[in-house]
Amino acid sequence: MSDVVEVPAPERCTSCTGPLLRLEEAPPARVHQVVELPRIVPEVKQYELHAGWCAGCNAWRCASLPAGVPEGSFGPRLTGFIALCTRRLHLSKRLVQELVEDVLGVELGLGSVSNLEQTVSQALAGAVHEVRAYIQTQPAVHQDETGWWQKHARAWLWVASTAAVAVFLIVKSRGKAVAQSMLGKDFRGTLISDRWCGYDWVPVLNRQVCWAHLVREFEGFVERGGEAKRLGELLLAEVFVLFEWWHLARDGLLKRATFQRRRRSGRLSIQRAPSPPTTSPRETCAMPSSVARRASAPRARTAASSSHASSPR
Repeated sequence: MSDVVEVPAPERCTSCTGPLLRLEEAPPARVHQVVELPRIVPEVKQYELHAGWCAGCNAWRCASLPAGVPEGSFGPRLTGFIALCTRRLHLSKRLVQELVEDVLGVELGLGSVSNLEQTVSQALAGAVHEVRAYIQTQPAVHQDETGWWQKHARAWLWVASTAAVAVFLIVKSRGKAVAQSMLGKDFRGTLISDRWCGYDWVPVLNRQVCWAHLVREFEGFVERGGEAKRLGELLLAEVFVLFEWWHLARDGLLKRATFQRRRRSGRLSIQRAPSPPTTSPRETCAMPSSVARRASAPRARTAASSSHASSPR
């Protein structure tokens, strides 16, 4: 919303003090806009709940709050704003307390910030359940986990995401049971992840190893030198070309069928490449088994499916 203030031309010239003439062919008015925050005043509604004496119960009975009025002292907009600050903007509870008091003029205790976070979590529980059920039916899902500290105790922050939604879960376990609870034990889509053993229950042909990890491993081949270096350079070149094609297909500059045909030709060139020679168990372990298998087994996939390839992170 904006207000328009008409400022008439001055009576006299500001340079020579001569009179200004009002001509029809005058240039359009110069527009100058000023953006300002409105003065924020908390909206406080007080509900006075009257009571009546019940002759049957022999007790006072108080009126109930009108429909839609929260039991707590803070309304839904303020509650949502606080949750936005703590979760999305990652502000500490003390900073949120200062922000709400200094900017909004609302006094808020630190404990109230935590209580309001729990209120929002409960309100979103149904939507989170729907999103988790949606993820379990998708053809491709990215999943990862990272360390998380919860009251000086080690926990794990898990995420499962698609192009449309993402679900986060904080638990004390990093085991496969958590991955199965998020994806579903009967997950039939393609899982894009790293090689953490918690995902080994997913069949290998339904796995796409994270391209960022693959690129780092291919660079490791190059650093080893010798025949491994030659293979690493070949793999890195194939990755570069693959994603050049993918970006063209994503942007509509290359037909999807053409992308798939070129992808298959690139896969064949990798399959024909010999694996790096190894002379000890240590060197054998240095090459990821899944990469070696993809470099030698014709039936294994080496490139992402055209429907869910993603660029290296």
